[in-house]
Amino acid sequence: MAKDAYTKAVEKQAKEQKKYAEAAARREQAKAIIDGQKMINGFRIMDENSEIFLTHILEKYDGNKKYSVVLEYEEIPQVLQHSISLELEKLKMYGVITSYLTYITGGHIYLSLNGIKYFENKDKVLKGQNEFENIKPTRKEFDLFLSHANADKLNSVDELYSTLSLLKINIFYDKEELSWGDNWKDRLLQGVDKSEFAIIVISKEFFGREWTEKELNEFLQRQNTSGQKIILPLLYGIDYQDVKKHYPDLEYIQSLKAEDNSIEKISILFAKELIKRYK
Repeated sequence: MAKDAYTKAVEKQAKEQKKYAEAAARREQAKAIIDGQKMINGFRIMDENSEIFLTHILEKYDGNKKYSVVLEYEEIPQVLQHSISLELEKLKMYGVITSYLTYITGGHIYLSLNGIKYFENKDKVLKGQNEFENIKPTRKEFDLFLSHANADKLNSVDELYSTLSLLKINIFYDKEELSWGDNWKDRLLQGVDKSEFAIIVISKEFFGREWTEKELNEFLQRQNTSGQKIILPLLYGIDYQDVKKHYPDLEYIQSLKAEDNSIEKISILFAKELIKRYK
């Protein structure tokens, strides 16, 4: 007998909930493995299976400027055949791939620059030749990158910038840093690279915006690679479930809700993070 619309809807919802639960469990397992890996001078050494998988991906990479690789599952080393989804999740968390699309017989993977240079950088670290060796951390040009959707450039975001500035914190805030005639994309990427922390102001307007999500992904890659705290999510008019739904990689990163904290408190909390970083 054919199923009625209600039964179909219930079954569809159950499948979606099961899929979400499996994805959440996979991310938790991947994070546990990554957190257990050795850090050397700010460089995280990947686990053996991840290195095997990345090696295979790099062997298939043809040097294209999109850093994209097409893989067929049957070509993947046998030891990884039963954990492909987990391995892809780990590689993304490590910051060596930026994204992936899977289908029945294979997948489409996008490498990051860190992924392309991973083994080269690892060799330098293990040989004691990495650029961080015997060098004390130096303060970046900007203490903070204030990331937000343009539609959220409200009095509250301006007030946060003003209050932080009173504490002598150097901030990259596009409203103040971009000048007439600037290539704004280049300037924003420079700001991302030259900032120690990022307060990510996440609201409904933030979701699905190409450039704000690019900023977030850039900071995620840096954080996953270095193992240092960089991203400080600040939620405006949304809750934690909204964040987990849109950005699963932020699920385990502690957030602040703007409505529960004054601008002054947020500024002081950030100042404390900055002091801990440089003391």
